[in-house]
Amino acid sequence: MIYPLKRYALRGVIWYQGETNAVRAVQYARTFPLLITERCKQWGEELPFLFVQLANWKAAGGNSQNGGSEWAELREAQPAALQLPQTTMVVTIDTGDSEDIHPRNKQDVGKRLALQALHLVYKRNIAFSHPIFAEKVMEDETLILYFKNTYGKLAVKNDRYGYVRGFELAGKDGIFYPAQARIVGNDRIIVSCAQVSRPEYVRYA
Repeated sequence: MIYPLKRYALRGVIWYQGETNAVRAVQYARTFPLLITERCKQWGEELPFLFVQLANWKAAGGNSQNGGSEWAELREAQPAALQLPQTTMVVTIDTGDSEDIHPRNKQDVGKRLALQALHLVYKRNIAFSHPIFAEKVMEDETLILYFKNTYGKLAVKNDRYGYVRGFELAGKDGIFYPAQARIVGNDRIIVSCAQVSRPEYVRYA
C-alpha cells in the first residue's frame, strides 16, 4: 500500500498506532524502529517521523496491582524508536478516555504534534516536549524521580487529591503497592509507600 507513494515527495510522517500490538510489546520495541528505518530507505533520506504514544484506555479492565497492563507495556516499548534520528514522540496519556479506545480529544493530539514538527522539522526554538524521566535516587524510605524538559515546573492537571495519582512502588521482591507521590521543586517527584520500606522499583499508570 505504501510502495505506490514512493514517487511522491514527503516532508515527514505522522504515525498513531499500536493498539493491536499491545499483546506483543517486546516484539514492537524491535519491529517499530525497523518500520521507520524501512520508510527512510524507501524515500532515500532520514524522514522526520512523529509518532503518538498510546493513550490511557483501560485495556482488559484496567490495571490490576500486580497483574500489569499490556497497554502500559506497549507505551514503554514505543520510545525504543527514539534512538533513531529525526524521530519524536507525543504523549497522550493525559488526554485520552479510559472508557473509549478512540479518544474524542483529537485537538490536543494535533497541537502537540504541531509543536513537535515546528521544533524538529522547522527548527523553531519552542517548548515542544513532555517531561522526560532522567534518573531515580533512593533516599531514606522514598524514591526521588528527576525529570528534564519541564520548561519551568512540573504540574498536574488535577491536584484535588493532594498528591500525584498513578504511581506504584516495589522493593526487592518486585511486589508493587499503590504509592503516594508529590511534586517538589521544578523537576522532582518524591514517591513513598507505607508497605515498602526500601523502594527499588517504581512504575506509573
